[in-house]
Amino acid sequence: MTVGVVVPVRGWAPYLAEALDCILAEEPSEVVVVDDASEDPVVLHPDHVAQGVRLVRSDERLFLPGARNHGAAALGEGVELIAFCDGDDAWEPGSLTARVHALERAPWALGAFGSARIVGADGRETGERWDGPPPGSFDDVAALYERNPVPMSSVVLRRSAFAGFDTSYRSAEDWELWLRMTTAGGSWVSVPDAVVRYRRHSHAMSAQLTTLARATGELHARHAAAVSPELRALAAGRDRAGEAEGMIRAGRYREARALLPAGRRRTMLAVPVLRTLLGRRDPYRRG
Repeated sequence: MTVGVVVPVRGWAPYLAEALDCILAEEPSEVVVVDDASEDPVVLHPDHVAQGVRLVRSDERLFLPGARNHGAAALGEGVELIAFCDGDDAWEPGSLTARVHALERAPWALGAFGSARIVGADGRETGERWDGPPPGSFDDVAALYERNPVPMSSVVLRRSAFAGFDTSYRSAEDWELWLRMTTAGGSWVSVPDAVVRYRRHSHAMSAQLTTLARATGELHARHAAAVSPELRALAAGRDRAGEAEGMIRAGRYREARALLPAGRRRTMLAVPVLRTLLGRRDPYRRG
């Protein structure tokens, strides 16, 4: 099956060469890098250009959802599968092959996804876990609503099933698309042996906690009819806690307290020394 890979980037892209090396080692049919209106245009390494990597530049800021849509539209007509890899992530050897083979064996599946090994800016593992479902079919709407087990850079979609990212989102647009496609009756193939290196760093969208929490709150509200009232309430509480976490880190303690239920964390925010300590915590730590 023919595979086209879409890699969105904006501005300084220190990890792009590593991402492209890993992608090209899997020998996809096409690779398109989308420069999302960088002030200093992205320049590809000549070796990558020689291997067929194409650079598509947008003069208007599209943000991640639009950049990915733009890249998908730029792929050749013969491409059957669309794989996504963000410019700061990377695939481990055999990752793409494993996902493509899984789709060949599951003609009913709209896409396949793998698992993530979370690394920091230096490439070393952070010790975090991104738990996913076991190998095989995955169509559990409730589980997908509760949390996102699908690493963006591990996804391969059938082009015929790709519904497009919602460009009104500035974060969590991938999770919203997975929910939209699954609640419409789609099924996936989980391929945990297909590993991607998902990179945490200060410039990543996932580090913008308030923006991310608000986006997840919006997607939970949009797809609320698909799950039980109990699950809706659980997700809403987590979204508020995530938004509060971002506000704590920004020093907006009064707003954070208003979002939190009565308890130890809310009490701590009333004490200047303790709330300062909370704001210094690792942004990905919970509890």
